[in-house]
Amino acid sequence: SGQPLYELIAVSNQEGLLTSGHYTAFTKRGTQWYFCDDESIKPRDWETVPTSSAYLLFYQRVATENVRPYLKRLISQAGIADPDALSDTELRSRAWEARKSLLEEAKARADATEQALLEAQKVALIAELEQELKITLDACDKRIDSAAIEPIPDAVIHNLSRRVSAAQENGLSDSALLARATQTIAQLKEVAASQGNLIESLNDEALRKIIATAGMVEPPSDATVDDVRAQARRAQALYLTAKKSVAQLVDVPHAYN
Repeated sequence: SGQPLYELIAVSNQEGLLTSGHYTAFTKRGTQWYFCDDESIKPRDWETVPTSSAYLLFYQRVATENVRPYLKRLISQAGIADPDALSDTELRSRAWEARKSLLEEAKARADATEQALLEAQKVALIAELEQELKITLDACDKRIDSAAIEPIPDAVIHNLSRRVSAAQENGLSDSALLARATQTIAQLKEVAASQGNLIESLNDEALRKIIATAGMVEPPSDATVDDVRAQARRAQALYLTAKKSVAQLVDVPHAYN
């Protein structure tokens, strides 16, 4: 019963490697713990002090006359009635059990909080992936609509496939959206495979749309389909050349959605 009692008053934490890293500290003033991170000092509950980053522990011996009050305070924190009749040895034993109980409760709360945080982060990630997939699909639809004048590169299909895989791996369950994505990928592949001969299969109205998109004067209404198709080919070439020149002028690589 006469053994000295030591109270933890500070903890030095080290995160990183043995040769480099970042140091933080927990320090106690009165009954309040504080977390010190460079110039930032914030109050913390004592349950947050034990971590796997603890590097150095600093203890202070409790004065003999303060041992019983100190142990009784630990016991009262655990909701145990004030054991005035207990001997010093029994008081130490009950205090140790009380501290273990408090730490177990704190760990359970921390685990529950961490689990809730992970679940919230997953929900946020799925929402972000869903939004990105919708934006990519809208961009791909525009690509398909303009495939006659601007060929679809492999990067477009690869990017959409990558986003679909990421969404599925992280638990996206919107079956309608995933079905739309699957259908769009199939359309992209089909259009990309036939886009070399796409102009040959378009009607007069679609060919004139290509010519207008390139900013060229449309052929007269009595022009033959062959003449319109020939001008549509020139319009496509002009459009792609102009787009490439603009990208080089501003020194920005052309990015595909």
